[in-house]
Amino acid sequence: MKTRLLTHRKPEKSQGTKLDESHYVIKWTADGRFATITLTFPLWSAEQYGVYLVRIQKTGVTDHWENLYYWKLSKTKASLALRSLEVVPGQKINTTSLSYRCDRCRLTSVMVRTADGNIYNMDTSRYRIRDGVDRFGKRLQFLELEVEGVRPQDFGDYFAIIQNRDGLEERVKMLTVLLEG
Repeated sequence: MKTRLLTHRKPEKSQGTKLDESHYVIKWTADGRFATITLTFPLWSAEQYGVYLVRIQKTGVTDHWENLYYWKLSKTKASLALRSLEVVPGQKINTTSLSYRCDRCRLTSVMVRTADGNIYNMDTSRYRIRDGVDRFGKRLQFLELEVEGVRPQDFGDYFAIIQNRDGLEERVKMLTVLLEG
């Protein structure tokens, strides 16, 4: 059995503080090799931005902690409207355009998780990123995808890979291509 501790550190500080145990749940696999951590924030505020670190200590050992994993929550704003398409096998589709908003971040690539569980990065020749400004001066952003139903790997979930200004990447599901029928 291991003692576990979750700490939180604000970006401007070098020391972290212990996170209240009512704000997270850690579930270990039966073999004790993997853990799933669920964070719960009662009220979201800027105080939650920062670095989170999971530390463990073996039972009976009091002077040694191991850092297992850390992640960083940083402020950025990205939004996509999730869409789905039903496609007949062999059907060629025109370009599909998806609007998105991404402040202080950029879309770097598109990843596809196929219906059979395989994952690949979409070829850059099959998508384009378009920027513009509407009549009110607001920035418009579009991702144009060339989706076909010709190959089995065309069916599945499409994710936008977004990189924020800190260089951290996030996958956001944006499109599901379903087999019609």
